[in-house]
Amino acid sequence: MPITKQELSSQLAGLRYRHTLFAGAELRHLPKVLRQGERLLALARGKHEGVKWLIAATDQRLLLLDKGLFYSLKLLELPLREIQTIQQKAGALRGELAITTASGVRQITHLRRRAALAVADIVSQKIAELPARAPQAPAGAAAMGDKLSSLERLQKLRDSGVLTPDEFAAEKAKILGRP
Repeated sequence: MPITKQELSSQLAGLRYRHTLFAGAELRHLPKVLRQGERLLALARGKHEGVKWLIAATDQRLLLLDKGLFYSLKLLELPLREIQTIQQKAGALRGELAITTASGVRQITHLRRRAALAVADIVSQKIAELPARAPQAPAGAAAMGDKLSSLERLQKLRDSGVLTPDEFAAEKAKILGRP
């Protein structure tokens, strides 16, 4: 459910960083994009894939909005829980962001130096506040662990005399998926 324009106005007044020069069209669409209860933390302008975007850092997502020339609104949404790292590089006047997700790295360039620092700081802080992610073992590793424990059980049964060597070989072939 989107937020109201009044809620957006009050959030804009309390932002830690705001640079929205030439972002009027995107700002008008922001209430439709933000969710109820989502808090806007910073706004900036930058280039991604050769296009100028409005970058909105919230307490839940990093949003990139581009209002095209006519009726389209392009939205790129990066939920904070999917962002692995955010790196910033700041020169004398300009800054850049490199945002790493499972699907790759997204580069945002042509940011004001302060904007790059502010957005990177806010997103890093919010990522750190998220509940710790449990490292996930690849699916193949879990299946291999199951096969290994089954084979160990079979070996104990064979060693204790419950299974004959032929029965052991047949069961082992089944576990390993061999005919």
